[in-house]
Amino acid sequence: MTDVLILEDELTSLQALSEILTTYSDDIRVHKASSLKEAKDLLDQEIRYGLFLFI
Repeated sequence: MTDVLILEDELTSLQALSEILTTYSDDIRVHKASSLKEAKDLLDQEIRYGLFLFI
């Protein structure tokens, strides 16, 4: 299982990228944040991310 954290401030792009990644493989779990606060909250959890996308 690979966890991906996406930080994007534009909702349409965030939703589209999230759909692409989750459709691509069942082995990818997508976590998305639309603000730095949301990203910090996700990073404070005990999740080991394999990929970070900042778009």
